[in-house]
Formats: sequence, C-alpha cells, structure tokens
Amino acid sequence: MRVTSRGSSRRLECDTCGWVQSAQFLPWLKARDHLAEAHGAEAAPE
Repeated sequence: MRVTSRGSSRRLECDTCGWVQSAQFLPWLKARDHLAEAHGAEAAPE
C-alpha cells in the first residue's frame, strides 16, 4: 500500500491490485479495510 499526500488529501494505492482511493481523514483505516477485504491480510498489533 502506498500513501501519497497533497495538502490535506491523501491518495491510497495498492501495489498488489492497483486499487486507488482518496481519503482526507484516517487513510490508514481505508487501507486496512481494503487489505483485509481484498487480500485477506490483517495488520499486526503494535
């Protein structure tokens, strides 16, 4: 997952499948949800 920012907007892009989504707030939640739903991946707790 790649996150780029421009001002207050973030662009999420999945390197695996090419999925692209913009997110102004909490981009990591959208990234986590995509990885879980599309790829069956889970984030490891810190």
